[in-house]
Amino acid sequence: MRIRAYGKINLYLQVLDKFPRGKRGYHRLQTIYQTIGLYDEIILSQSEGPEIEISCDHPLVPQGPKNLVYKAVSLLRKYAGVKRGINIEIVKKIPVGAGLGGGSSDAAATLQGLNRLWKLNYTRNTLLPISAQLGCDVPFFLYGHTVLGEGYGEVITPLPGIKNKWVLLVKPDFVLSTKWVYEHLGKIRLTEPINIIKIKTRHSQYGRKRGSSLPGSSLLTIGKIRKILKDGVEKLLYNRLEEVTIAYYPIISQIKKELLEGGADCALMSGSGPTVFALLKDQRLGKKLQQRMEKYKFSTWLVKTV
Repeated sequence: MRIRAYGKINLYLQVLDKFPRGKRGYHRLQTIYQTIGLYDEIILSQSEGPEIEISCDHPLVPQGPKNLVYKAVSLLRKYAGVKRGINIEIVKKIPVGAGLGGGSSDAAATLQGLNRLWKLNYTRNTLLPISAQLGCDVPFFLYGHTVLGEGYGEVITPLPGIKNKWVLLVKPDFVLSTKWVYEHLGKIRLTEPINIIKIKTRHSQYGRKRGSSLPGSSLLTIGKIRKILKDGVEKLLYNRLEEVTIAYYPIISQIKKELLEGGADCALMSGSGPTVFALLKDQRLGKKLQQRMEKYKFSTWLVKTV
């Protein structure tokens, strides 16, 4: 069985206060996910023994118990009372440590694939709490398309879809740990470098006020989100984590500046970074910007929303 595990961008990402002690210690989020046409492939095949065998063509992806796909199999087997083994091959196309959700998408695709392969017939609502144990992005990938994620990511609300929008992904030549980014959140304050990367639409009117502290950050209502999406997704874009990444890696700011000067409607870092995405009016502009960014030796992908 071969499954596509699509990547994502975050159109909006607000980080709120931490969960109380005893509730995992993670930050509460409000984020709007969007799947994109860049994907890994997950190949599942039955095993005669009880072992979970993971293989991957990327050197940075662990192939044992530390792999999120391995953990997904273990949790599903425990929940379902299944003891059979499985061979899983991961063909990586989504860059690792890029803020595009590759590992989380692989885990979600594995849950969905095994649900069919093992004929468990679980509903998505049954798989949701299992996926939430794997990370805040995994529940979203059980849904895909355009989705609001809240809480630790396990509270999911589908939104009006943003289909067939051209997206250019630009990744500088380094990876970022999500853990590192969150550890540094709150250690810096919003400073002038953010002003270098003017978004053509002032997203701050919809998100937190400039300079507001993390615990006081505000939430968007479903009604306001739907209104903004109706007016144009460009008005929604915001990522709280940009403050951290740009403070330590100002190249992110320069990528955004290049994309906007080149004609992109808007540009934003996805997730914990370092990938920056630009929303585009057509493929022609995408190819033009792709050439512009590749001269700086950045990795680029021109894809559509799905």
